[in-house]
Amino acid sequence: MKVSFATHQLRRGFTLIELLVVIAIIALLASVAYGPILNQINKGDQMQALTNMKNVGVAMNEFKSNSKLGNFPDDITADRVVAQHNYMSGLGALQGDTSNDYFRQLLGNESVSESNFYAKVQTPSSGSTVTPNGEIYDGQALTPGEVGISYVMRKGDNNKKVGIG
Repeated sequence: MKVSFATHQLRRGFTLIELLVVIAIIALLASVAYGPILNQINKGDQMQALTNMKNVGVAMNEFKSNSKLGNFPDDITADRVVAQHNYMSGLGALQGDTSNDYFRQLLGNESVSESNFYAKVQTPSSGSTVTPNGEIYDGQALTPGEVGISYVMRKGDNNKKVGIG
């Protein structure tokens, strides 16, 4: 009795066509799921930014309601903050041409940290803000890029606007 090899050949594994079909189905499912997943990630970033903005607003109102300061951060309050808190000298400039300079005045409050000023945003120079590192002394507080929230104010007699930093 002559037995043909073809009749006894065992089928082992998947064919190339079957593998390609499975890969195509997985790719299709991944592409359908990518949109909602990305949307949820963006919503998380937006919620973090909103929470941080609210915290900055609360910190600014507390700053203004302080009887010794009596105003939102500006050049005059910078002098008062230095007089009120000796340790503030290590934070860096408390007045200048960027919002970071004025935001540093808020760091005298124990409830305010660098992370309150972070918002994930796209910036032309670096692509996004840098996550604050918590290093606030030796002039490291709110270095450029660590702030995604800006403080817009009128400065001085010429009503010069303070820029975003």
